[in-house]
Amino acid sequence: MLWTAHSVLANNQYDAYRNWKCDDRSQSVRAAHETGTASPRLHHVCDLLRVSVRPKPSLNYSSLHNGGSVFDEFAVRLNPAYFRDSVHGLSRIDDVDVEVQLHVGADTFPYRSRLSFDFRSHYYDLAKRRSDGDETSGLTPPIRLPLTGELFRTISERIETSLYVELRWHDQVLYRQTFGVWIAPIDQWTLDDRQLGWLPSFVQPRDPVVAELTGKAAAFLQCLRDHPDCGFDGYQSYDPNGPRAQRWCGVDHQVQAIWWAMRSGTPLRYINPPPSYAEFTQRLRTPGTTLRGGFGTCVDLAIALVSCLEWVEIHPVLFLLHGHVFAGYWKDLTAHRQFRDVLTEDVPDADTENEIVDRERQQRWVSDASSYREIRGFVDRGELVPLETVDLTRGKGFQAAIADGRDYFEKPRNRSFRAMVDLVTARTQNGVTPLPLVVHDTSHPNPLRSDR
Repeated sequence: MLWTAHSVLANNQYDAYRNWKCDDRSQSVRAAHETGTASPRLHHVCDLLRVSVRPKPSLNYSSLHNGGSVFDEFAVRLNPAYFRDSVHGLSRIDDVDVEVQLHVGADTFPYRSRLSFDFRSHYYDLAKRRSDGDETSGLTPPIRLPLTGELFRTISERIETSLYVELRWHDQVLYRQTFGVWIAPIDQWTLDDRQLGWLPSFVQPRDPVVAELTGKAAAFLQCLRDHPDCGFDGYQSYDPNGPRAQRWCGVDHQVQAIWWAMRSGTPLRYINPPPSYAEFTQRLRTPGTTLRGGFGTCVDLAIALVSCLEWVEIHPVLFLLHGHVFAGYWKDLTAHRQFRDVLTEDVPDADTENEIVDRERQQRWVSDASSYREIRGFVDRGELVPLETVDLTRGKGFQAAIADGRDYFEKPRNRSFRAMVDLVTARTQNGVTPLPLVVHDTSHPNPLRSDR
């Protein structure tokens, strides 16, 4: 600090600076009163907004791959004390920047957005998807992170990493926090009801082993159809107006050929799942790991068969009981369309203005226990065929597997029935796609690996 006898600034220069500052603030005050828009020169963002952030303690790749959120809650709302108040006269705040970064090794997965608040859009929940026409929330889509990193796609065991969150209004920081989160292995499936719908992501019809097995099954199909030129045409020869037996046998023969190709290849054995080191989770094997290795759980065997059915465009399903999974397929396209129309009916409106319509809760391709009676009707009429895929490890034939599958639907009520997952509806109407992973080496410690 230096002291001088006289001011180094001429009085007129200082007065000009002081007048400029006063005039600038006056203009900001006038603009705030005229437009009702908050100004960073006059207001503090912590007085204007309230924020609540709660990330998921563990992140699952299959959920994120299908648009799931990394947050259980990410809510930003206006402070009612500063809005709709004649004293402050504010009605709007613009340019609130949101930044989220997930760190996995040297890779960073960013999300950035800019929010505006007013009387109509006074609340955002960036963790959940809201229903159309919900006026309590803005139209900004929920937080989704790009999944492009190699390390993220090759995680073989659970790891802990960091999630960075920042909300800023110009040069003012509203919220800044770094969270520790766990990332589950790439092949881990969570068994709670909200994650059941992501099971189709583990069905991988483009696994090279699926094409190999289908090629071998072509010889069985030629024998069953007694024709050297027949092939896997899905439902192309399906005639809804033809005789029932005639329009059904082609689909049955194709599934039967695949069944016997699986039976005649590497002998299949049942084996418990790999350790997951977390409650209510299970590690799943790819079709190639199951068919080349010759072992799998009930889920692994069902995934392998369903992947083959999807490859030849036969509409498969997965039946989930409490403690068991087996496969099935739609034999009648008309029946499948009727069932799909029921699945895509309008969802009831929210009961309150703050109720969240979450995509993870609206898995319309998943029919829960309340649909058991209707599903049983399709099974009884032969339009939907269940297959006990564990019979592949018991040396049983195709008809015996159907009979064992139908046994689960003998009772008018089955308390062990949990859900049915319709693959075609999940793929075409809801965008649940296979994980971008292919197995090449069954000796690799992680059964799901990147194809690069």
